[in-house]
Amino acid sequence: MAIKSSRKTGIQYLGLGLFSLALILFTLMLGLDHYQLEPASLQSLAESTFSTEKTAGWPREALLAEAGSSGIYAQSYSSTFAFEDALNELFAGAQERIKTRIKTEGLPDGKQKWQVGIPDWVLPNKKTELLQDAAQGPVSGNPLLWFFLTFGLAIIGGLLYILPKRHTPPGIRHDHIYHNPLTRGLRMSWRGLFLGAAVIGIVGYGFYYMDKAYFWPA
Repeated sequence: MAIKSSRKTGIQYLGLGLFSLALILFTLMLGLDHYQLEPASLQSLAESTFSTEKTAGWPREALLAEAGSSGIYAQSYSSTFAFEDALNELFAGAQERIKTRIKTEGLPDGKQKWQVGIPDWVLPNKKTELLQDAAQGPVSGNPLLWFFLTFGLAIIGGLLYILPKRHTPPGIRHDHIYHNPLTRGLRMSWRGLFLGAAVIGIVGYGFYYMDKAYFWPA
């Protein structure tokens, strides 16, 4: 039976293996870390964002009080999306606390409503900082290692597959382009089934990781 694919060297198969391993690790690393808000992190953010002199300390007090009553410190979130939802609820609750306090106590002397409130721009601007501080796990603890295990292995695998092709003898190359799946059309094969299952698995895992959201939140 005629061989319908170009012959590959052992180095090329090694390159394919490394590239596949990097792709698998890249997918798995999305779920290895978890996120938990630390009191010191929120305290630092509140103090650096809201000046006590300008705000009378109301935003800081509201945030810390809401965090303590909501139980966010004790919760561990498996994805950034779930943690972002919790942060949105935290800041919304703190804003409601300030509104309620204004109704019951009135505004501090010499202060206006906008000075003691929590603007909507605070969370979007500080979200990345909170996510970085809250990340816990092997990926956030060893970023350089995981960078090498994903991008590094993928680059090495690609080079191991490509470079041997540059040292073939001159002349006609029987590379079977007419048998290539990209040119001959789709056929059912174990490689096609594996690729289809991989795509469906990655999409399904992404849907689960995004806390069952169909679109990336703005």
